Amino acid sequence: MNHALMHFIHDIGVPKDLLTDRAPEEMRGEWGQIVKKYKICQRITEASSPWQNHAEAEIRELKKLTRRALRHNSTPGEYWCYAIKWAARIQSLTAHDIMVLGSRTPEERIKDKTPDTSEFAYFSWSQWVWYKEPTSFPESDVRLGKWLGITDDVDQAMTYWVLTSKGIVIARFSVAPLSELDLQNPTVKDQFDEFTKTYHALSNAPSTSPMEIFPEIEDDLAEYDTSEADSFTPKSYDEYLLAQMVLPVGGELRKGQVTQRLQDHNGNPIGLLNSNPIMDTWEYEVSFPDGSINSYPANTIAENIYSHVDQEGHNCTLLSEIIDHEEDLNETRGELPRRTT
Repeated sequence: MNHALMHFIHDIGVPKDLLTDRAPEEMRGEWGQIVKKYKICQRITEASSPWQNHAEAEIRELKKLTRRALRHNSTPGEYWCYAIKWAARIQSLTAHDIMVLGSRTPEERIKDKTPDTSEFAYFSWSQWVWYKEPTSFPESDVRLGKWLGITDDVDQAMTYWVLTSKGIVIARFSVAPLSELDLQNPTVKDQFDEFTKTYHALSNAPSTSPMEIFPEIEDDLAEYDTSEADSFTPKSYDEYLLAQMVLPVGGELRKGQVTQRLQDHNGNPIGLLNSNPIMDTWEYEVSFPDGSINSYPANTIAENIYSHVDQEGHNCTLLSEIIDHEEDLNETRGELPRRTT
């Protein structure tokens, strides 16, 4: 706790004030010395009133996220310290419905700059990864490991903590996620099993269940069971539905809206789905303001959407005609008249 306060002062600055409970470790000792040294105004909450400190609720959510991460990927409980650091960074990089944040993430609110999330964009907690380990020729230098978060005390950017099959956590820069082909490869699946067996055989740490971490937190399996929400397919969730775009109709450009995806008599989509929008030929029905309806393939719709969006994501709008204008004749000498369309 004292280290966290000094870390905040070193990286961010001296806080104007602190709100804590009546815990002795937050009133005396090294913590109290730091508060006095930097002249921090420390306020305390009323006894047995944890709701007066909003941090209590966030700490509870932090512990929940940590335990869910350990349970979801079957991570041994002894690595909870890496999981809670990962969970804390995720919370600090996530916008919350808190008025004082002003729709910004906590880290952006504190540092007053947009945080860089690149280090979290490629990996999820305890994900299988490839990393490089220096070896002698002709042995391969690529090893299988598990991703345990980013490092804070290594100078090289985008360096990660990786769990090896020996149960040792190392820092590595050359880390890559497994591809879909790797995950389906029987040889790689055998490496998963070998990794697990080797880890349990060499690890000296006692196995700890994720449920033993933070036992005061109630089990929230039912509360966070979102299997139905997450198990969507392109057929159940369609990003083109209700999309508006400008399409060529009869030699002119007209604004239309996608109303539905077309299907054959068997209920199957017409055309072929492709992750590449240019290769996607699913057919859609597009309606126009005059009531006419036409069908277009997905690649035509995507092309017209992207062609009318600039580099900043703003849409370009077409005017049908200019019907009138106004002119201010009370202009001063030397100035052009003001005209309003």
